Amino acid sequence: VYFGQGGVVTNQASGTISAASGAAVVIKGGAGSVVNHGSISGPSGVSIGSTAGGAGSVFNDGTIAASFTSGFVSAINLSAGGTVTNQGTVIASGGTNGNGIAITGAGVVTNAAGALIAGPGNGIFDTFGTVINAGSISGTGIPQTGTMTPFTSGVNLTGGTVINTGRITALNAGGNGVNLASGGGSVSNGATNALSALIEGYQIGVQIGYSNFATGSFSGVGALTNDGTIIATGTNSTGANLVAGGNVVNGAPSVHGALIEGGQSGVGIGFNNGTIAGAIGTVVNYGSIISIGANGF
Repeated sequence: VYFGQGGVVTNQASGTISAASGAAVVIKGGAGSVVNHGSISGPSGVSIGSTAGGAGSVFNDGTIAASFTSGFVSAINLSAGGTVTNQGTVIASGGTNGNGIAITGAGVVTNAAGALIAGPGNGIFDTFGTVINAGSISGTGIPQTGTMTPFTSGVNLTGGTVINTGRITALNAGGNGVNLASGGGSVSNGATNALSALIEGYQIGVQIGYSNFATGSFSGVGALTNDGTIIATGTNSTGANLVAGGNVVNGAPSVHGALIEGGQSGVGIGFNNGTIAGAIGTVVNYGSIISIGANGF
């Protein structure tokens, strides 16, 4: 299905839209909307927007899938910003990289309880956006070749807000559960009624901020609130790392089961392969912050 001047696609529960090459649904030249109750699949799933503009909107309670052998492809790609509401499955597989959902520009992704978003690179990639998750989001990091893809994330934003009451994972070598880069932002994991919330990465559970080793500069102050579990499983890993400084609150007066754990350090502030002068922060802890490694701190 191709629209050159914006458009609307509604795919009913009995419907199938598929492509042997390219995207199964393409909307360019203006704003576009896709409502999917059925199946949309191809080397790329849904592509909305262009450099000329055209924000996108996608609602899915069916399946949107991208399957490819190489390159950087997404199951849903909104190249001029927009919103995605997922109550079904959005998945990209194969290749050496790619995303479940990719958004260029301001975006909002809402993933409902029981829903899945996954990609071999990132579950969600956005420049500046908001992710609200009650389901499962994963950067699988396992391309079709069977080799591991480094430096992937469950959620990877230049900056923004992540609110998680479900599961966000990136378990491959080098994976970050949640990464908010130079724009910084806030991450909220769990709530008093969602203590099972999990953010898990191999290298870092949650990272906020960015540092430039050449200049010594840093940006992206962060705020992290955790009432669930944040864990990094690698030997030299960090549970929560606020590179440019910020504030961490782990648990609450009535929430003592909150956990932040890493192989090397539970929480790092102003640290990224070396102390960053001037990046400061605070930690308030009502639960557990643990380093499990022999050389941990």
